[in-house]
Amino acid sequence: MTNRIITFLALTAAIVMAATVYLSQQPSVEQSTEIKHWLSEVQQNKAKLTAVKIYSPDNQLIVDAQLVEDNWLMQNAAGYQIKTESLAKWYNQLLTATNIEAKTAKAENFARLGLVNPADMTNNANNSEGTGHLVVLTIVDTEHKLILGDATSSGQFARLATQQQSWLLDQYVSVPADASDWLNSKVFDFGSAQIEKLQSSSTTQTELNWTISKAATEDNDGEFILENKPAERELTYSGVVNSHVTSIANLNFADVQAYNADLWQNKAELAQLSITLKEGQNVTVYLLEQEQQTTLLVDNGTEPKWQYVLAGYQSSLVLKPLDSFLQAITEQTPAE
Repeated sequence: MTNRIITFLALTAAIVMAATVYLSQQPSVEQSTEIKHWLSEVQQNKAKLTAVKIYSPDNQLIVDAQLVEDNWLMQNAAGYQIKTESLAKWYNQLLTATNIEAKTAKAENFARLGLVNPADMTNNANNSEGTGHLVVLTIVDTEHKLILGDATSSGQFARLATQQQSWLLDQYVSVPADASDWLNSKVFDFGSAQIEKLQSSSTTQTELNWTISKAATEDNDGEFILENKPAERELTYSGVVNSHVTSIANLNFADVQAYNADLWQNKAELAQLSITLKEGQNVTVYLLEQEQQTTLLVDNGTEPKWQYVLAGYQSSLVLKPLDSFLQAITEQTPAE
């Protein structure tokens, strides 16, 4: 090896070593790995939400929530007032769900992740396999459409409906199964402590005629009595009357409908439940039974806006016969 080659190699090694020392002394520069939040445009004006629509995978409207004069109303449930804490909890969950990993950007693969837009289903589609929930958020008069797809062990697949890129979110965003999930389904706005008297009556079903009232004692601590209890009969259990008062105060509906005056023209022929409150206010409930469905109307002296459909168990509470409070009659064994 000649001196010239040795000198060249030594010089090269010195340059490499010097460069290595120089770079090691410089501050490290990390490559940016930050992923832009998939709902960044929504987050910028998140407080200006004015409407939410959610569609099922078979493209049925589940929720049609709209902000009307500072009140959130469920337009597909007769404009009934929404339980805002339920809406707020869901909206916050949606906004905090972060896209942690990019997934397919090919439309032909969307079905595998449950990310097909239900609005894109053809009229001939006979199932919703591979479709997700379409969510439409209206913010500052702009619609933001997104698809919530299949759940995973760690989160959920999602994408913006206007974009091909899909994402894995770090959490699962639940959606209501029905509009009523976001409603306060309690029929009455008073509690059992405000009730003084319940009176059930019917001109056609005499077994529904009974009266429950507060016990008239100085030390009454909220005890109720069944006024027309036959002397020879015993209650099914000691707290059955008080329990029923509580059940009526907490009555829930399964569905709400706009008031239809034509259905209630013959109120006198319907079963009724009259509720007397401490303030002297009287609330009358009318019960219409038709097509295996019980519909309830609340008359508190103002023009009604809604009528309520009751589930089977709730119907049995307001259509409760006198006998259901009492123990069964046992036949006496004849003496030998």
